[in-house]
Amino acid sequence: MLTIGIHDSDPQVRQAAAESLRGYDEDRARELLVTASNDSVAQVRKGAASALRQPDDRSVATTLLRLAEDRDPSVRGIAVESLGSVGGLEALQQLVRALRVPDSFERIRAAAGLGELLDDRAVEPLAVALKDPQPAVAVRRRAHWVN
Repeated sequence: MLTIGIHDSDPQVRQAAAESLRGYDEDRARELLVTASNDSVAQVRKGAASALRQPDDRSVATTLLRLAEDRDPSVRGIAVESLGSVGGLEALQQLVRALRVPDSFERIRAAAGLGELLDDRAVEPLAVALKDPQPAVAVRRRAHWVN
């Protein structure tokens, strides 16, 4: 059923199908999410980025790294936050880059993703996030660091 949904003509159905695949630890689910990550509609790509948030699953890192460079800032924001659950050096590097972008939504999500990494290398960039001119970035960073 979700396979049909990913290929539906209605973008809302495609988005819902992508989001429904979150948590499925199967190759077919990942394939469908990669398909959704290439959709022409930003909301569908955003749904895929959210669903690809698989703790410690490096198999989704390549797709999330690509989505972190998406033309739509909301897709980039969700992708960078999802990278925090995947972990790894490339995720860390992308999250640090995202802390310096002009878009505050993306910086907020990057701070959240860095907090999820549970990596000592994230401490310094998170400390820098405290000085962000957008208060929500610092608040998001504190919330994840405290947990």
